[in-house]
Amino acid sequence: MAGKGHPRKFKTKEELQDKFDEYIEYCRENKRFPNVAGFCAYNRMTRDTFYQQKNYYSDTYNTIRQILEDEVLQDNTYRAQLYLKNTFGYKDKQTVETTNVNVELSESEADKILKSFGVDPNNL
Repeated sequence: MAGKGHPRKFKTKEELQDKFDEYIEYCRENKRFPNVAGFCAYNRMTRDTFYQQKNYYSDTYNTIRQILEDEVLQDNTYRAQLYLKNTFGYKDKQTVETTNVNVELSESEADKILKSFGVDPNNL
């Protein structure tokens, strides 16, 4: 398989984890928002190279994604919400409750309502 695909950026899964831990510490010290693009820039690699690490070190790669998700969850900003939605598939939950109410109207009351909407009840 020599010469095919992306080369391993990190020689071991421990090296990958150490570089990621270093990046998280850098973000905390510099009040930066941790993310995949930032990790890639910090380590001078492309996102494709980062995503290829999953092929070599899937457990470490998944752990890194979980740590990133947890770090972002601690940031209660709009950008964090967008990042969680776009990167981790989070969604806004919206609950809508409806109630059906049966109301009986007299013919004259119904006519008044129809007229208020500009409808002539005699043309129905």
